[in-house]
Amino acid sequence: MGDRDFDDILKAVATDVHDDLAIEEFGKALGFRLVKTKMRRYGEFTNRDTLQMLRKWQKNVGKAKERSLLRQKLIDAGLRRVADRHLPETAQATSQAARPSIITDLQIIELSNFFPLDKYDKLAVHLGLSIEDAHSIDEKYKDKKATKVLLMTWKRRKGGRIEELDTALKNMLHIPEPLGRIRQDSYVTESQIIKLSTLIPPSSYMDLAVVLGYGFAEFEAIMARNMSDTMKATVELLNTWKTRTRGPTNELDLALIAAMCGGVIEQYKQ
Repeated sequence: MGDRDFDDILKAVATDVHDDLAIEEFGKALGFRLVKTKMRRYGEFTNRDTLQMLRKWQKNVGKAKERSLLRQKLIDAGLRRVADRHLPETAQATSQAARPSIITDLQIIELSNFFPLDKYDKLAVHLGLSIEDAHSIDEKYKDKKATKVLLMTWKRRKGGRIEELDTALKNMLHIPEPLGRIRQDSYVTESQIIKLSTLIPPSSYMDLAVVLGYGFAEFEAIMARNMSDTMKATVELLNTWKTRTRGPTNELDLALIAAMCGGVIEQYKQ
């Protein structure tokens, strides 16, 4: 990868960033503020247009830093999976202290699409916003749009740090005894994971991810990789957890209870 020609990387990135919203966010991260205006004026924004934008950006950055800078711009735009695919982090970069991660507008939109509406008020409180703010937004905007506006308001007022969002999501849920202390008798199988993916309601995806120890950026990336298909995302979520922990069923059962979907426990074991 280190010897790969940078223009080839630009071409690959331009091909991978194809969704209009992703292109708009990526354009903003690169410093191009009129991408959306051009889309409206000229219609579809092709990968050739994205490549032209990338080459224009490249002319203004030093060759020594172009790879690391492009990787960071992709991450800033909520496109970490594209960054990891074409510009994997070097050992040197990994060892450096990470700067605070700020949620992007694209990530806010994706989170609001699968955030459980019955936890809207709790989210507001744990993010440090008032119930009055939450209700005022909810009256003006409904359902998913209200969640998006709430998160945008939090980002504008509080800074939008992903670490703070992770803490808020964890504090919203009642997580039982430290799961690792529970005696493990059996481990979840691949067929049980597939069955679970058909039983767990889409509204419980985020709760289950948080209880199993995933941070926002991680479970959002899984959802994005699976094109917002909750069943496929749940399979990847549980398989990754199984790889990390061997997948103890006692721990999984407690997580399902904490995520308010304990009713599926008997079903997935049949």
